[in-house]
Amino acid sequence: MGVILPAGTKLKPMRRKVEFRDCRKHRKEDFHKALAEEDWEDVSQSTNVNDAVNCLERKIMYHMNKCMPTKTVSISSRDPYWMSPLIKSLLKSKSRIARSQKDRLSLINKRISDVIWQNRRNFRPLVGSRTWWRKTNDISQRNASSSRVTLDNASLTRLNRYFGELCHDDSYVEPTLSIIGDEVDIPSFTEQQ
Repeated sequence: MGVILPAGTKLKPMRRKVEFRDCRKHRKEDFHKALAEEDWEDVSQSTNVNDAVNCLERKIMYHMNKCMPTKTVSISSRDPYWMSPLIKSLLKSKSRIARSQKDRLSLINKRISDVIWQNRRNFRPLVGSRTWWRKTNDISQRNASSSRVTLDNASLTRLNRYFGELCHDDSYVEPTLSIIGDEVDIPSFTEQQ
């Protein structure tokens, strides 16, 4: 079902909250350092596998939440293609920095411009369905003229023998045919049944 709108009518942007984990390099290094300093004795000494796995998961998730916290940002349908949750988060933290701290502002501006530059460089333009179907047909060779396989008689016989041996069951006993006399009424079915 579609909706027809008069020309020039703007649709409201679709906004949604996105939660992501801050996985920048310094955060990963802190996480690695915390895991290296963790005492794993209670995990390795545990006699029950389930307890050991639960303890391991608890410790990893604790350090992950401490070193690489999750952040929530709002993404809009009107955002440019290079806008990512990381950029939104950096812009939010930039707005909290006082204007008098010029060195911190220039540092975060540099970081934001680097991330935007990477997103623009790594952008893959949207591909229409026609191109996707063309690629799919090329891979599956659906429209290829040489997709028909022709085999000689010997190859066909070998294939038939192979699949016959593959599907053969030595314990199979062919059922005996029963003789039906003229006195037995054979049921008949119509097309409507």
